[in-house]
Parts: sequence; structure tokens; C-alpha cells
Amino acid sequence: MIDDRTLRAATLLIEAHQTGRSVAEIPADCRPRSAAEAYAIQDAVAQFLGPIAGWKTGAPSPEAEAAYAPIFTVTPGPARFLAATQRLFGIEAEVAFRLSHDLPPRGKPYGRDDVIAAIASMHPAVELVDSRFANCQQADS
Repeated sequence: MIDDRTLRAATLLIEAHQTGRSVAEIPADCRPRSAAEAYAIQDAVAQFLGPIAGWKTGAPSPEAEAAYAPIFTVTPGPARFLAATQRLFGIEAEVAFRLSHDLPPRGKPYGRDDVIAAIASMHPAVELVDSRFANCQQADS
């Protein structure tokens, strides 16, 4: 069930995606107040944009909780992208893992051994960094 605040924030991001225009900020009356609310907005956007081709995850330090986000487009290399479709012109070197089987949600977190056992292969990858925010450096994380 998507509440009104989540739907309004998701709609802003979906419209920005469809039009190619950026969002200055999520208005205060529908800005997420917690990680759970931010993930609810992300899920609502993903329902519209799907299908999900993969997932990105990471944390700023080993002690920090990891964040995650869906990836909608995976393009095999070599590839070219029109400059007109890119706003930030940023890239990040990544390591991509292909899993041999799903790791579905469950009551307890997966351990290191569970995750390693699920890895079928790993690959170098390049992420084209983009944001729907006009100034992504100032957007709340």
C-alpha cells in the first residue's frame, strides 16, 4: 500500500525521468523522514520504471549500514551513449556480480558465506552516474 506522501514524491521523480527535467528538491510535505520512507518512494518509482535488471549496493564504511537501489538498464560493452541524454557526465568504476541463485528476503540477514556461495561470476562494470535532482551534491542522502 502506497500512502499519499510516498505517491507524491514518487510521481515527481517519475515525471522527471519521463521529461528529462530535474527536480530542485522533494517538497517538505512529502520528503522522506526515514530510510523506510525513502525506500518506499524508491519501490513506488521502481514499480513504474521496472523491470529491474540488477541491484546496486554499498556503504561509505565497513561499519555503516549498506544502502541499495535497483538498476533498470544494463548495457553490454562496448557501448555509446548520446551526450544529450547525460546531465552529469559522471562515471564510476564498479565490480558487478552475477548470482547463481536468488537471495530472497528472509527473517535473518544473509552471512558472508551465504553471499559468496551465491556468486556465479564477477565482472568489471562502469556506472553512468545520473540524478533526477538539479543539484545532487546538495540533495539529502
